[in-house]
Amino acid sequence: TTGTLNPKAVTVNNANILNADFGYNWSGQIGDTVYYDDNGNGAQNGGEPGVAGVVVDLYLDSNGNSILDPGEPLAVITATDANGNYLFSNLPPGNYIVEAESQTVPNRSNPATYGAMISTVGEELPVTLLAGGSNLTADFGFIERGMVGEVVFKDLNGNGIQDPGEPGISGVTVTLKDAAGNTVGTTTTDTN
Repeated sequence: TTGTLNPKAVTVNNANILNADFGYNWSGQIGDTVYYDDNGNGAQNGGEPGVAGVVVDLYLDSNGNSILDPGEPLAVITATDANGNYLFSNLPPGNYIVEAESQTVPNRSNPATYGAMISTVGEELPVTLLAGGSNLTADFGFIERGMVGEVVFKDLNGNGIQDPGEPGISGVTVTLKDAAGNTVGTTTTDTN
């Protein structure tokens, strides 16, 4: 069956078993590039180089739903080369999920330092391989993760600036929204 193992039961009673033959021709491959997506558009444009050393995981999508579900087996792990390229080869036909999670890699602006990078195309890409198939378009754009934060405080004098003696307020839920009004994340202020 496509994408599954086909075990063969063998009983050994101090004898040689010479008829347990197994043949396969797994020549499928999945790969592409992890690159610095400087403009955040989800496509590699001129001047956006590959990112070396990014860990890329390949999971078997056991139920074929194009979602990485808990318990789905990790098939292979690799890292991108000096040009940001990666390749999973000798794969059997089946459904897979390629994953490049947010991770710490050299900063684009200062390669001597490292920063948290996030994917601009999502962290997981579903891929279906036919026998001997090839998908070399599973690329990931990475952009430096930004941070939004400061302090929620009681503005005693109403000037919009936290002055000495104006205490922080804990337990306030802060919601970050994108330009379309969609919630991107929430957090709660700490004791400070």
